[in-house]
Amino acid sequence: DMPQAPRALVLQLAQDAAVMVSAPIIRFSPLLNAEDLLTLIAGAQTPGTVIAVAGRPGINAQVSDAIAATADSAAIRALLCNRTAQIREATLDALIARASDHPDWHEPLVHRPVLPARAARALAAIVADHLVEVLAERADLPAPLAAELRHRLAQRLDDGRPDRDAEPSMAEALAAAQALARSGRLTEEAVLAPMRHGDVRSAAALLAVAADVPLAVVERAASRRS
Repeated sequence: DMPQAPRALVLQLAQDAAVMVSAPIIRFSPLLNAEDLLTLIAGAQTPGTVIAVAGRPGINAQVSDAIAATADSAAIRALLCNRTAQIREATLDALIARASDHPDWHEPLVHRPVLPARAARALAAIVADHLVEVLAERADLPAPLAAELRHRLAQRLDDGRPDRDAEPSMAEALAAAQALARSGRLTEEAVLAPMRHGDVRSAAALLAVAADVPLAVVERAASRRS
C-alpha cells in the first residue's frame, strides 16, 4: 500500500510467477493503473494473477470486461464477489446467460449491489429457491417484479418442482435445432422463446444452426457481449 514505492519495482513484483508475491501487489498497490491491470490480464501466466486483479477494490468496467472475456470461471466468480467492481449491464447480462453452467456464480450475482430488473428476472429462472427469495426481497427492484418473483417462488414450492427446470444437453439442443431447421420452423420467434425461459443451451444451439456457424462461435460472441 506504499504510494512512494518505486513503480518499476511494483510492476516487477506484480508480474512475479509466485502468486504469494504478486497477488498482494496486484490487489493493493496504489501505483497500478487500469492499463497495468489490463496488461497483467493479457499476459497472465497463472490463474492467480487474474483472480488477484478481479479482487482489487474499485476496478473499472474495462478491466471487468477483460476478466469476463478470459472465460476463467474462478476469476469471474471473484469479480462478481467484488462489490466495488464496476460491471457494465451488457457484461452482466452475458455472464448471467452463461451462469446456468456455473452454479457458484449464482449467489454473488444475486447479491450484486446494482442489479437491473431484466437481469433479476433472468437470474430467477436459473437460481435455487432460496436465492429467488433473496431476489424478491431486494429493495432496488420494482414492486411489480418483486411480486412476480414471490409468485414464481410460491409456484415452485407448491408444485414441488426442483430448483430449476431440467435443461437439455447440448447434443439434444443441437439435434432439436437441426430438426426445426429441416422442417422450416426455425424462425426468429423460435430462437427467442428459449431465451425468455433462461434455456441457454437451446438458445445457443438455435442461433448456431440459424446462422450456420459452429456452436463455439456463438459461445465466443456471447462471452464478448457481441
